[in-house]
Amino acid sequence: MEYILRCSSASGCLRISVDGSWPSKPENIIEDIRNLWTRQPGQQLILDIRSMEGPPSIVGDFEDVNHFIDAGFRKLGRVAILDKPDREKDNDFFETAANNRGLSFRFFYGDEKDAINWLFPEGSDLV
Repeated sequence: MEYILRCSSASGCLRISVDGSWPSKPENIIEDIRNLWTRQPGQQLILDIRSMEGPPSIVGDFEDVNHFIDAGFRKLGRVAILDKPDREKDNDFFETAANNRGLSFRFFYGDEKDAINWLFPEGSDLV
């Protein structure tokens, strides 16, 4: 396998950290993430991809948006994605395309507290 998923859960939030490289068949990792998330009903998701290598291209990003839609992410809730600051420009396209297609995804590059505040606007024990 090209990647490893590690999960932890606290105060209504599931955190999935991804190590490894972006797979040649992204629908596999997207399905794996969805399966882990759906086993934790009612939880918000933080997806930490800061340790991943080889982010997809812009064309790949658009195709990946479709994979997330096909996997049912529109119905699951918000996804806060933690990534490296040097990928911010590349991620802007994905975030815009995802949100335009009805996915509630947002990238964060600094303090994880910003991601938690976005997931829980009313406040959370995690902050």
